[in-house]
Amino acid sequence: MRICIIVLILVLGVDSFSAPQTYYLSKTKKNEVRSFLIRLATEKYHYSVTLTPIKNAVSVARLEVKGNEPLYAVEGGNKGACIDDFCLQTVSNLEEAHVDGAIYHRVASDFIRPLKLSVDVKSKISKDFNLVELTPPSAEDATEFVAILSGEKSTRGQNIKDRRTNENKKLAREYLRSEYEKMGYSIKEVAFSQGGYSGINLVAEKKGTEKGFVIVSAHYDTVNCPGADDDGSGIATSLLLAKSLSQSQLKHGIQFVAFDLEEVGLIGSRAYAKHLESQKQMENLLGVFQVEMTGYNPQNRNGIHVIDCEENTSADLSKLVIESIEENGLPLKRVKACTDRSDHAIFWSYNRPAIVVSQNFFGGDGNPCYHRKCDQQRELDHKYLAEIAHGILGAVAKIILP
Repeated sequence: MRICIIVLILVLGVDSFSAPQTYYLSKTKKNEVRSFLIRLATEKYHYSVTLTPIKNAVSVARLEVKGNEPLYAVEGGNKGACIDDFCLQTVSNLEEAHVDGAIYHRVASDFIRPLKLSVDVKSKISKDFNLVELTPPSAEDATEFVAILSGEKSTRGQNIKDRRTNENKKLAREYLRSEYEKMGYSIKEVAFSQGGYSGINLVAEKKGTEKGFVIVSAHYDTVNCPGADDDGSGIATSLLLAKSLSQSQLKHGIQFVAFDLEEVGLIGSRAYAKHLESQKQMENLLGVFQVEMTGYNPQNRNGIHVIDCEENTSADLSKLVIESIEENGLPLKRVKACTDRSDHAIFWSYNRPAIVVSQNFFGGDGNPCYHRKCDQQRELDHKYLAEIAHGILGAVAKIILP
């Protein structure tokens, strides 16, 4: 989850003696730019990074980058070339910046061209849906899942100390594979390389009778900490939903995706989006429910974010989550927010409906152990985590069940 900064590294692919390259940050009305290196969103505007200025833009900022200097687009920044809360700037030392609280969103230099048609989510909703037939997520299961993911309990005689090193991430994937396979899902690992980084996304899938599908996603990597909340709670939420849906016959398919390398720049989600596009599956994607930190609930205030930034038809997904919360009598209270600071944002760039559901991170209830060694199981409210999962379950089920 992002605090106040989104950093997007553009892999320049040129040597240090190359002529300076000019990059442009353009603020436009939504959907006016059809090709870009990266695009961020607010509720009213798009902020696109391109190699040429955008005609009729509301505002344009430019930045010259020498040689192979790493380039970042920063949400909440104040250095470099800026428009509103977004800036283009180069940063030489990622480790020092990370210590200062930034989370980095790295993007390759390939251009994104969004799909022309968005999704009519409302037309996909089952008319005869009955959530009573599904077993609701439990706090007991949530506790077990987070305990193993954060290293409090062992899996196969080993503890996952953090999910930063390749060894520990492999152990986490093996645990996830075992859990999803027990539930009857097929598993695949999608390896990728980008900008000097290599990672593996894990996908648990169950197909439906029709070609459309939904993604429920969270990231499984961490910084140097146990990551119980960030984002062990999100992965646990995915497991809870998978368990509740495991015995159901599906009209539309579902993928539970554990993204790698979120913490070094949304690399895994961009790579997976590109994979879906290359496989011509992106057009069949009905919606993305990104789950980002769902366990911290100070003083039982029960605040949650359901974030869509009014991108394409994403608000229809938000409405389904809110309806599910109300229909199931869950004590959760929506706190409005808009952010690009999670793995949902890349799917907006492809014009796919996507939301991020999280605890009240931006509304005053941020976890003080965010990216710290104290991000442990004991800080979490597992009943609250299960209630958020229940709210998402009702929304997802309305789309994928017959």
